[in-house]
Amino acid sequence: MAVLFWAVGGVVASAVLHDDHSDYDNYDNYDNYSNYSDYAERKRRRIASLKSETESAASELSGYKRNIVNPQLNSQTLKNQSAMSVSEQEMNNDATSKINKQIEIDEISETSNLEKELKTINSILEKISDIERKN
Repeated sequence: MAVLFWAVGGVVASAVLHDDHSDYDNYDNYDNYSNYSDYAERKRRRIASLKSETESAASELSGYKRNIVNPQLNSQTLKNQSAMSVSEQEMNNDATSKINKQIEIDEISETSNLEKELKTINSILEKISDIERKN
C-alpha cells in the first residue's frame, strides 16, 4: 500500500515539476503586450464610453427630430430621413416655407373676413343713402 502511495505521489510530483515549457521560447516577444497593458484597457473603456455617449446623443437627436422638428416640416422625404443624415439647411428651408404658407393662409382668411365686413358696411351705407334720398 505504501508503495502504491509513493508511486501515485511520484507521478503527481513529476507531473507538477515537468510542466510544458514549450511556451517559454518567445519570452522576449512583446508584440501583443499592448493588448494587456493598463493603457490599452483605459483606451478600450474610453472608446466604449464614447461609443455609448454617441449612441445616446444620436438617439436623443432622433427623438427630438421626430417629436419637435417633423411636425414643422412639409416634405415627407425630410420627415422620413434620419436625424443624422438630413440636411439642416433643407429642414430650415422647408420649415420656413411651411410657416410662410401658414402666414399666407392666415392673411387670406383674415382679409376675407375684413372684406365681408366691408361689404356689409357698404351695403348698410347704401341703404342709409337710399333712405336719405327718399326723404
